[in-house]
Amino acid sequence: MLFSRSTTSTSRTASHRRTAQLGALAAASALMLAACGSGDSSDPSSSADEETGSAADPIELTYWTWMTNVEDIVAVWNSEHPDIQVTIDRLAEGDDLVTRTVTAAKAGNLPDIVQAEYQSLPILVSNGIVAELDDLAPDALSQYSEGVLNQVSWGDTTYAIPGDVGPLMMYVRTDLFDTYGVPVPTTWDEFAQAAAAIHAADPSVSITSFDATYPGWFAGLSQQAGAEWWTAQDNEWSVNIDDQATEKVADYWSGLLADGLVSTSPTYSAEWNTALADGTILSWIAPTWGAGVIEGIAPDTAGSWQAVPLPQWNAGETYTGLWGGSSAAIADTSTHKEAAAEFLTWLYTSDEGVQQLVDVATLYPASIPGQEYSATSATPAVLGDQTDFWQLSAESASNARAFRWSPNVAFTFATMQDAFSTAIENGTSLTDTLAGVQTASVDDLVNQGYPVAD
Repeated sequence: MLFSRSTTSTSRTASHRRTAQLGALAAASALMLAACGSGDSSDPSSSADEETGSAADPIELTYWTWMTNVEDIVAVWNSEHPDIQVTIDRLAEGDDLVTRTVTAAKAGNLPDIVQAEYQSLPILVSNGIVAELDDLAPDALSQYSEGVLNQVSWGDTTYAIPGDVGPLMMYVRTDLFDTYGVPVPTTWDEFAQAAAAIHAADPSVSITSFDATYPGWFAGLSQQAGAEWWTAQDNEWSVNIDDQATEKVADYWSGLLADGLVSTSPTYSAEWNTALADGTILSWIAPTWGAGVIEGIAPDTAGSWQAVPLPQWNAGETYTGLWGGSSAAIADTSTHKEAAAEFLTWLYTSDEGVQQLVDVATLYPASIPGQEYSATSATPAVLGDQTDFWQLSAESASNARAFRWSPNVAFTFATMQDAFSTAIENGTSLTDTLAGVQTASVDDLVNQGYPVAD
C-alpha cells in the first residue's frame, strides 16, 4: 500500500541547523513501524462515536495546536455547544508537534484532533494515526479549491481539513523602484532585467534575496512552474525533484546568483531584517502573511510597500505556488470522530468560525468562505492605501499549483537545504544539486520500506 512500509531502517538526516529536530521526528516515526500496517486503526471499535453528548454530560475533545489565540476561539465554540467541549493543549508546534504525536500514538494516548503542517501530514498518514475524513466532513471539504485539497489528499482519500494557506505573491518597495526608474516586474524575464538595472544603479542594493534555508519557499516557486516532486499511482511513489520545471527554476536563480544580482541573506536573519528595513533589499516573495512580517520588521517603511502578483513565466498567466499553512486531522483512535468533524467544520468553514480565524487568530484561511471574509478586513498598514490586497490573496490562492507531499519531505528538505547552501557558498549551480537530492530522497523512501516506482 502507498503509505505502508515493509522494512525498518535507520533514518538518515543531512547535517544542518535542524538536524536534531528532524532526526527526532524520523526516530519517532520509526517507532510506529511494527504497529502500523496499511493505516487501519489497531482498534476497530474506535471507528465510530460511542456516545452522544449533552450539556450535563458533554463529549470532551482534546485539540493539540499552536494556533494564535486559539483559546479565545474555542471559548466561543464551547459557550455555544455545551454538548461538545474542546480543550486546548499547546505541547509544541510544527515538526516538534508531529514528533510528539507519533510518540503519543505508540503510547496509546493520542488527542482527538491534532494540527499538522501540510508537509508533515504524510508522516501521520503513513503511521496510521489519522482518520479518513471524506465521509466524516463532506460539507467542510466542499469549501476548498482543488489546489488546497491536494495538500491533504492522496488518491481519493482526504486525511485532514485545511486551516490556513500561504499563496505566494511579491511585496515590493514601490517608492524605491520609482527612484531607480525600474518598473515593477510582471514576468520572470522582467524580474531579471529589473535586478540587473537596480544592481547597475547601486551594487549595494538587491532586488530580493535567495534563501537556501527554506526549501519550502523554493518548492512554492517550483509549484508555480508546474513541478510535481511527488506523485502516487498504483500504490507506488514517484519522485521527480529534478524534473524539467524545477530545473528551470533552479537555472533561473542560479543565473541571478552567479551575476551577484540577488542577496543570499537568510530570511529572518539580522542582516536580512536590516536590509528589508533600510531599502537594500527591494522585494520579498512571500505569502499573504508576509505583510505582517514586514510590518513587524520594518515599521518605518509603512506605506512604501505594495503587494503584487508573483512574476509569471509567460505573460498573461496567473499561476503561483504555496508556502506554509497547516491543517487539522482527527486521530483514528478517537471515539468522537463525528463530534471532532463537527467542530472542525465550524472552525474552518462556518461564518462564525472563519471570522474568528481572521480576526482573532490573524490567519489567512484556506477555505473559500474564509477568504471571502478576509476580503472585508482592513488592508495591512504596511501596504498603505492599497485596496486590492485581499482580492489579490484570494486570486493567488485559487490559482496556486500545489503538489502532494511525501512521507519523507523533512528528509528531502534537509538534504536540499544543505545542497543549496553548499552550492551558494562554492559559487556553483543550484541545478547541479537536484540530481543528488532526487537520488537521496528516493533512497530514503526505499530504505524506510515505502514502495517507489522504478
